[in-house]
Amino acid sequence: MKELLLQDVNYPIEIEKIVSQNIIDNNDMVKITAAIICKDEEKTIERCIKSIENKVDEIVIIDTGSIDSTIDVVNNMKIDKVKIYQISWNNSFASARNYALDKVTYKWVFFIDADEYLIDEQLDLHRILKLLDEYKSVNKTVFSPKIIDANGHCSIGVGRIFKKNSHLIYYGDVHEEVRIKKQDGYDIPENISLNITLMHDGYTDEIMSKKDKTNRNMNLIKKMLVKEHDNLRWIFFYLRDGENILDLNEIQRITEKSILIYPPKGFSKSNIVDNQYTYPILSIYISKMICSETDTKKIYSLIDILESINKENNDAIFYRTILKINEIRREEKQLLIKLIGYRKDNIKPQYGAMHSEGKNIDLLMGYFLFRLGYIEVAKKYFDYVNDFGDNNIFIMEYKNIVKSILSLYC
Repeated sequence: MKELLLQDVNYPIEIEKIVSQNIIDNNDMVKITAAIICKDEEKTIERCIKSIENKVDEIVIIDTGSIDSTIDVVNNMKIDKVKIYQISWNNSFASARNYALDKVTYKWVFFIDADEYLIDEQLDLHRILKLLDEYKSVNKTVFSPKIIDANGHCSIGVGRIFKKNSHLIYYGDVHEEVRIKKQDGYDIPENISLNITLMHDGYTDEIMSKKDKTNRNMNLIKKMLVKEHDNLRWIFFYLRDGENILDLNEIQRITEKSILIYPPKGFSKSNIVDNQYTYPILSIYISKMICSETDTKKIYSLIDILESINKENNDAIFYRTILKINEIRREEKQLLIKLIGYRKDNIKPQYGAMHSEGKNIDLLMGYFLFRLGYIEVAKKYFDYVNDFGDNNIFIMEYKNIVKSILSLYC
């Protein structure tokens, strides 16, 4: 059962001991309810249900107002353990999940979204949760599966599995999380990642556009920022979901206000808030600055701070490389401008040159045009110089590069 734990993740000693001993009483197995929140998921709901049908004892589906054939698809599957409840959508995912908690029969709950599916057919979920049932802090713990998006990105900290009790509830109208409810507020439960894999394809560009998820999410996050304006969780999701629609000035203002201990002092390693969301917030700001091609010196200093927060993350080398690529592109653009100017002023034949009509210069212009994204214009140049340079090693090398590029993109 050691394969249940992920590599390079620190676990409580007790969890490692429970998993390594792998001792359970098969006569007293736990029972599990899978809970699904859905709306208009006719294309994915059957796949989701089939992936967990033989892993759990009950499947509770909360439909929040489907107008497609989602309900018909579920009913036509004719699975006895499936229970469907239909409610009105009240602009809160936490509310829908908590409604599901009220309807589940069994103590262990596994939340899975309709656009997700479990991929391990051999997974013995009952045995796993029976083992975890022995964990002394189980009633204050959520367990997180690996969630792999369509683009291959993997998340390991989204709590989905826990033992139902009156203290664990969902909180947040969107990007909701499990919290421990207290008389005077909330605590965050312990979160333990497990090597249980869910595939997820609900955030592809096509689906985001079709379901208008960005605007929906942004409106709901704004509500959460009113409730908890200093919570970096909501600030992070606001910036992440709105990165493509918020301008640089807005992202800068929010970033400086949220993660700098004393904003007037500006960015430095000693002036950064110690919080799990500081890193991703700063990363979004850097990304936006790079896209805006502004203040390269400042961007490099921000990357240094980002790297100091998490030295093992590859974002720093990615951003530095992108900056270098941008510098090279600017240099290439200047070279192209010089070549165009030279070619404009030198149209007469130059006998004794590599090519008397200047096709060697035209070849370079085509090359830089392609590198800078002017594909159609570049191809015209390449076609024009196609009969030139077969006996010149330097020219042949460039033409081979050009042919390889054209074979891929044209």
